[in-house]
Amino acid sequence: IPLVHLPHKDRFQMFNVKTDRNGKPTVHDRQNVSRHQLMENYCYGHTNSSLLLCPYGVMTSAVNHNQTLANVKLTWSDPVKTEYHSEWLDRSIESLVAEKNTGLIMDLVATRDIQPGEELFLDYGNEWEEAWNRHVQAWKPADGIAVDALNNNFKTPLKTVSEQMENPYPEGIKMKCETSFKFRSKWKRHANSHESLMDYISHEDEYQQDCDLLQREQDEHGNIVYTAVLIDEEKGEKVAGSKLEKVPREAFVFVHTPYASDMHLRNAFRHSIMIPDE
Repeated sequence: IPLVHLPHKDRFQMFNVKTDRNGKPTVHDRQNVSRHQLMENYCYGHTNSSLLLCPYGVMTSAVNHNQTLANVKLTWSDPVKTEYHSEWLDRSIESLVAEKNTGLIMDLVATRDIQPGEELFLDYGNEWEEAWNRHVQAWKPADGIAVDALNNNFKTPLKTVSEQMENPYPEGIKMKCETSFKFRSKWKRHANSHESLMDYISHEDEYQQDCDLLQREQDEHGNIVYTAVLIDEEKGEKVAGSKLEKVPREAFVFVHTPYASDMHLRNAFRHSIMIPDE
């Protein structure tokens, strides 16, 4: 497992942004840590060191924690077989700052025979276990509506941009359009059922893009349909000739704005995987 060495754990700290009188961001408020980056959960650390070792080997992040069922362990790699520089362990953390290449490598070693299809488990350490238990006991759900709840609701009509001005969707959520609905002649062939439309979306080589929902109406069959226009996400302007006319509910999807999903909540769990002393 090649390891990216980060000399100081505080590299994963995130801060609120101070703004000027016009609301433009200026500098980070480094006096107040708002949260830590998700990557910290996948890095290795030790109680007595500020150093973090972040693996980038294939599938290493998929090895979950279980103290009682652990069947693999971390060991330092063999310098004869890999590019592991064991002498780095005798150097100061400050001296490692100048190193731009990987020099620390670990192996994930089975502690017993592992059967085909059996899940791998690693003991993340007592400190991690205790931190997780404290987190579970103190955790409270965040306010607001989950994106999944909105995406699974095909009965409640969507709000147009004018309606959202008076009654907006929850903070941290925005609407996007499935660009595959630009091709009316194609999606109409699948308009006979919800399942057929969802299958159409999954097989089209398209993407989701910001959009404004302009109008809601009923078609000749009494079904609610929508008219929307795509938005250039960099310029924040309407894209010329990008109108989606009389498209079904399936053409719209709700997503989190940056750093607003569950994994970025202020009370989300953050703790490095602990390296054992031995």
